[in-house]
Amino acid sequence: MKKKRIFISLGVIIVAVIIIWQIYEAYCSSGSSGLDYDIDKNGKTCSISGLGYCTDDYIQIPSKIDGYKVTSIQEYAFTQFVGGPLDIKGVVVPNSVKYIGEAAFSDCSYMLYITLPNSIEYIGAHAFQGCEWLDE
Repeated sequence: MKKKRIFISLGVIIVAVIIIWQIYEAYCSSGSSGLDYDIDKNGKTCSISGLGYCTDDYIQIPSKIDGYKVTSIQEYAFTQFVGGPLDIKGVVVPNSVKYIGEAAFSDCSYMLYITLPNSIEYIGAHAFQGCEWLDE
């Protein structure tokens, strides 16, 4: 009986460590690499246009990419198509972002959370349509 409790406790601890590690990676890293972006007309800022070669399922959008301040997420940037390359589970958006385009995250059906900053001024129609696991 005592061994069974120890085994269960050990399992709970391992699961907790894995969850904490995932949260740490999502919130504390310098940002997901490999995201596609387009430089804005002003030559100083950029907008995220897609996953590129990013393989993170917990994505932290960086506030800067290659010296360009990230100010927006384009329309359909992270839309998940059937058979898509990645099941996005979480996204952290930096304070530098003010605009989220139409259907930017639509059909990310496995997304559990998205952290949006107060700097967001516009969220396009259907930006989170089909994100079945998001609560709010």
